Amino acid sequence: MDAIVLTGGSVSDKDGPKALWPIQGRAMVDYVLDALFAAVEIERIVVVGQTAGSSARAVWLPGSGSIVDHLQAALKFLDRPRGEHVLIATCDVPLLTGAMVEDVLGRCRPFRRDFYYPIVRREDCERELPGIRRTYVKLRDGTFTGGNLFVIRDDVLSRILPVIDRFIRNRKNPLRLSKELGWSFTVRLAASRVVGVLSIDQLESRVRELFAVRASAVICPHAAIGADVDEPEDLGWVDRALAARLS
Repeated sequence: MDAIVLTGGSVSDKDGPKALWPIQGRAMVDYVLDALFAAVEIERIVVVGQTAGSSARAVWLPGSGSIVDHLQAALKFLDRPRGEHVLIATCDVPLLTGAMVEDVLGRCRPFRRDFYYPIVRREDCERELPGIRRTYVKLRDGTFTGGNLFVIRDDVLSRILPVIDRFIRNRKNPLRLSKELGWSFTVRLAASRVVGVLSIDQLESRVRELFAVRASAVICPHAAIGADVDEPEDLGWVDRALAARLS
C-alpha cells in the first residue's frame, strides 16, 4: 500500500511551514515519515506541499494549491492500478508510530469497504494524553474524536475529489454546508455534540448516500492518531509526550 502525506500551511508566516515545525531538533513531518516507513505494509510515500525534506526515501512533490490539488498531484505521481487502497496521513501527528499504523490497517482488513476512517474514544485520548484539546462528537456508541489517517480506494478518491473540494470551500458557510449534508442530518449531527443522537451506523449510511462510498469508521485505541498539532504552542505537550515515551 502506498501512502500520501499532506502538509498544511502554517498558522502565520512567521511560524514557517507547519510540516517543518521543530520538535526536539527534527521537523514534525519526519516523525510521521518514521512511523509510515516502520509499517511493514507501506511501500512508497509521497509528501505533497514541500519541495524537499530530510528523508531521502520519501518522494517530495511541491504544491501551493488546495488539499484537492495536492491529492490529485500525488495520485498522478503514484500512477497506481485502479481500485487499490491508499493511506492518507497529515503531517501534524508526530506521536504516530509504525505499530499504530499497522494496527489501524489490521482493523481495516480485508479492505472490503471503499473508505476507512479511524476514530478514538474520548477516554482513550484523556488517559494517554491528559489535558490535550480535542473536538469530540457524542454518538450513541460513545464519545469520539476523529483521526488523522484515512484509507481509501484510489479510484473512489479520484471520483469524489470535486465533492471534497466543495465541502472544503463551504466549510465556513454553515448554510451551504447544511444544504450539502441535508437539513435533517445537520440538525441531528449538531445535537450529537451534546446528547448523542446519531450512531456510527447512521453516519456510515449518510456517507454512502452522499458520496456513493462504502465507508467504515474504525474504532482504535491510539490517542496519537487524533492528536494533531494545530498551533506552535502545542509543541510543548508533544515534547512532554515524547519524553514520557522514552522514560
